[in-house]
Amino acid sequence: MSLFPEKINKVSVLIHSSDLERVIDTISERGIIHITDIDSKENISKDPEIDSVISKIISYENRLKKIVSILKPYRKRPSGIRAIISPPEIEKIRVKKKSIDELLDETEKNLANFEQKILEIDSKLKSLDESIKAKDSLISKLSNLQFLDFDLSYVKESEHIILRAGISKDLDLLRKKVEELGGIFDYRSLGRGKDRRWVVVAVFHQTKREEADKLWQRYVEEIEIPDIPGKPSEIIKRLKREIKGAEKEIAELKNELRKIANKDMIKILANLEELTIEKVKLEAKKNFGKTERVYLIEGWVLKERVKEFLNLLERITDKRFAYTISNPSGNPEEPPTYIKTGKITKPFKPLLTLFGLPKYREINPLIFITLWFPLMFGFMLGDAGYGLVILFGSLIAFLKLGKRSRMIREWSIIGIFLGIWTTIFGYMSNSFFGDLLPRFFGTDLPRINIFGVKIPIDGLRNPLIFLEIALILGLIHLNIGLILGIYQDLKNNKIKDLICGKFSFILLQIFGGALIGEYLLKIW
Repeated sequence: MSLFPEKINKVSVLIHSSDLERVIDTISERGIIHITDIDSKENISKDPEIDSVISKIISYENRLKKIVSILKPYRKRPSGIRAIISPPEIEKIRVKKKSIDELLDETEKNLANFEQKILEIDSKLKSLDESIKAKDSLISKLSNLQFLDFDLSYVKESEHIILRAGISKDLDLLRKKVEELGGIFDYRSLGRGKDRRWVVVAVFHQTKREEADKLWQRYVEEIEIPDIPGKPSEIIKRLKREIKGAEKEIAELKNELRKIANKDMIKILANLEELTIEKVKLEAKKNFGKTERVYLIEGWVLKERVKEFLNLLERITDKRFAYTISNPSGNPEEPPTYIKTGKITKPFKPLLTLFGLPKYREINPLIFITLWFPLMFGFMLGDAGYGLVILFGSLIAFLKLGKRSRMIREWSIIGIFLGIWTTIFGYMSNSFFGDLLPRFFGTDLPRINIFGVKIPIDGLRNPLIFLEIALILGLIHLNIGLILGIYQDLKNNKIKDLICGKFSFILLQIFGGALIGEYLLKIW
């Protein structure tokens, strides 16, 4: 692996308009060039029609994505841990090569076949779901009024009476207050013990409205009496029947969506992918320069693949093209970064992206993350028992499940390194699931002698030794970074950064270490 990101060249190509579509198709399939935008120059313009076509594609994409989002929950696919352990094979479908106009026409026909039906079913499902929630809420209100053995349509407010219902804790006081106002009062118990409350109903004369409202606000949690004909118990039964009917209809509609998803989902996804690919090609084409007969394409190509790129163009265009190649050193633009990975370093690349990818002229830190991250993890955890669990768990996952799942395979490789270093530092500190061995078995980990140093070292009795190890590891880690920074600045001819940044820090370490050794550690 290179100490810097892979070398890259700027390539400019002039292609005849008759060869353009074949060139775009080939380079997009190979992923061989990183297209850059061409600034408008004399006699070079950009294709003005591309934006309108992209807008059409985006419109169709959004419509298809809405259909996919509706159908996705109903498609038979493994999920959860099962999907991680044994991910399903990617379904493939063969499609014909089409022009953009043909693709848009086919998409419109496909949408005409199923879009309206799916949207209507989805709308109906939402409507039924809202209806069920409303009826459940109504049942909840009426459940406290089931003791009322009369038709609720009879208790509407009239010229002479008003009706109030609610839940109260102060039954005796409330009953007294209602009777003082000349009202009629009834109640039923709700709950037991300390949580006991009462459902209360009272009828007042219209002249007592203001006093009744104040009384209810102070002592009662009001229940709204729905304006529905029938006794509360009968209404509840009717609502439950309606809910069952709605649930049955929902099940039928969901089953219909399930059939559509299992039958047509793959075709819809293929159509969506075709549109996305064409959109990417058009967005790349937006960056091309255009004259009456030729197109100008500029982009970055890996140095090791430049020859492959030129051979492709020769084959596609029958050598009808012209090109120039320049190095990044002579180019004012910042080239993209390409980090090549190996079998061991590839799993650690997501950790690198957490910090940010280096620029083209910066050191590639991936190999150092691969070395130092497991080492630091092992030193911090530092328990041989946990280390062996991580190590063997990762080995089993790699051997048994790694072939089925790329994610498990890559994380297993990381786990193997973490387990090895955790076991090593755990052994050095005589830690095996904490103090399990000395406390319950009266023994320690087996001892060995390396260059006169007896290992393991009891970390609880000799903490300064591990503090010294941590200090040494930290200084090594810090100075590796400084050395790499010096090399990077020398290579990029940044002498000022080298002197003011790295060299001054080295001097600080030397003289600071001397002062600490003289006055604190009494070394000399």
